[in-house]
Amino acid sequence: MKIKYKQTQPYGCGMYAVANALNIDNYISLDRLQQSQKGNSYNQLNKWLEESGYRYNIECMYHTVFKNEETGHGLHLPKEVFFYSDSKEKTIPILINVQKNKDSKTHLVAAWLTNDYLILLDSMFDEMKFLKWEELSSYYESIYGVWIFQHQDNQSGYICFEANKESHINQETFTAA
Repeated sequence: MKIKYKQTQPYGCGMYAVANALNIDNYISLDRLQQSQKGNSYNQLNKWLEESGYRYNIECMYHTVFKNEETGHGLHLPKEVFFYSDSKEKTIPILINVQKNKDSKTHLVAAWLTNDYLILLDSMFDEMKFLKWEELSSYYESIYGVWIFQHQDNQSGYICFEANKESHINQETFTAA
């Protein structure tokens, strides 16, 4: 399946990652793209979510700034981060901070986490990738963090979708709205 929101310039990955994770059309704009030229903060991405009419916050689930050969932090995610199990068929939209290789900048990508697999939505790829968490490191040299979306009212916990397997792979029918 094709990635719905593809970036064509070397900046703006945060904006595209949020739009892909939540499948929201009104998040991407030329003004926001121009503001992204020097990078974005999670605060900025949260502000744009609110301006677009979504009462969600991007919240850190795991993050490291260090590469440690001994522990593997920064090279791959600890197993505790990617453990997810639910009795119902749910999908959690997430953001993952990665680095393609040692010479590249960090890059924010979207993914949908299910009980069985991860659907990677990298705005620099043409197609979605279906993989296990452990396989993520075959696409990126370093993985620095994972973020989830949480309701601003904090009453409902993190954002997830109850969906059947067909909607997991169809961005047209998979939305946070």
